[in-house]
Amino acid sequence: MHKMMCNSVDPAGAASGGGTGAPWNSFQGWVLGLVISLILPFYRNKWGPLVSIKRKVDMAVNTVEAVAEAVEKVAEKMEDIADDIADNLPDNGKLKDAVLFIEKVAHETAKDAHLLDDFIEKVEEVEEKVESFLEGSVQENEAEKEETKTIKSSTGADDEDDQPKK
Repeated sequence: MHKMMCNSVDPAGAASGGGTGAPWNSFQGWVLGLVISLILPFYRNKWGPLVSIKRKVDMAVNTVEAVAEAVEKVAEKMEDIADDIADNLPDNGKLKDAVLFIEKVAHETAKDAHLLDDFIEKVEEVEEKVESFLEGSVQENEAEKEETKTIKSSTGADDEDDQPKK
């Protein structure tokens, strides 16, 4: 009994990676597909749900930013107070060790709150860039529509011309 097997994979190309660079892995393809499927429906005058979500996210981000700034200020004050108290305590005491521990925790908390605040600011900068890009593309789209309408009205073309002939 003879069996014939066909394979369309080039073993030499598979071993060398095809020579065209590394292909996208499946995870990147899934992420790209997800992003496109989320953004594409909102592209043409359907921004309502997206704007509502954006407002809620902006409110949450503003709240988190305010809390991070407050935590940072309190932690900095606590660090200063603990430092002043530790300077007035005798060395090798349990109380001084506890105050130094509080100072260390306050310092780390202030540092983390500052990092969170910096991260939020960078996210807001990216958001502004994306918004300006989207607004520019929407304005270009509107300008193209207006130009098309102007051309059609000046040439006497109707909407009937846009429909296919039978």
